[in-house]
Amino acid sequence: MGRLSISLGHLSGNVAYRPPFAAIHTPFINGCMILLSLGIKMQQDPLSIEVSQGKSPGTRILSFAGPLTLSNLFTFQAELRKETAPVVILDLSGVPYMDSAGMGAVINYHIACQKAKRKLVLAGVNARVHTLLELTNTAKLLTLAPTAAEAE
Repeated sequence: MGRLSISLGHLSGNVAYRPPFAAIHTPFINGCMILLSLGIKMQQDPLSIEVSQGKSPGTRILSFAGPLTLSNLFTFQAELRKETAPVVILDLSGVPYMDSAGMGAVINYHIACQKAKRKLVLAGVNARVHTLLELTNTAKLLTLAPTAAEAE
């Protein structure tokens, strides 16, 4: 145990100081570094969008590939704003994960579609994204289909 001198304005003195044990903190620090590196990787993954005409007249299919996160939210929202078709299918089969910003954008678009008397269907939602929708009780609000073909 060492001694640490402290001087706080009118107070000063020596107190006992025990440095933290590296063995205790190393696993925690390593875990934080892994999470940090995952966070950086997640923010750099791009979102690609392919727009196609559905089989039925007035149906548009927007197919996404990549994560739907805060880092690419503006791209996602800009593409949704372009759509005015009576039926819009968001094919999320290529979306490995979605954060709260992505989920918020989907919900906001759902509300915009309702106000405009348009139909929105989410297709191909994987288990990870579906769990997010279930945990937040938003899966009940949305129309989900196993695939884009079945959504038509």
